[in-house]
Amino acid sequence: MRYIIVVAFIFLLCVSLCGCCILSHMNELIVLKRFAAGQEEISTLIQQQEQAFSRVIEAVKSGQMGMYKDKDSIMKTFGPPVFSRTKIKDGTPCEVWLYRHPIKYFNSAKVYIFFNKNGKLKEWKYVP
Repeated sequence: MRYIIVVAFIFLLCVSLCGCCILSHMNELIVLKRFAAGQEEISTLIQQQEQAFSRVIEAVKSGQMGMYKDKDSIMKTFGPPVFSRTKIKDGTPCEVWLYRHPIKYFNSAKVYIFFNKNGKLKEWKYVP
């Protein structure tokens, strides 16, 4: 009987200490949980960008890029570019969009898409 009381006391002591330990580190546990959720979101976003980049490459290689006439149709089909800027090309301002692999920055094929000042597709350039 005394053995059962000692074991029960030790068990209750361990449970209460573990509970205090968990409560004292609750903020850290919440941060880790949020971090894990953020990593899942990042992974999903990278997968979406990889799929969009594959679609851009396929459209360029198959000669279908010309069927997209403006920025809106390209944005709807391929999503937002990795990078965009305005530059002067052939003496006129144009907007340039860059599509490339979302993770392989330096060893990736690139597709540059050029739009005129009205947002109409002007040309594209594939850099393997």
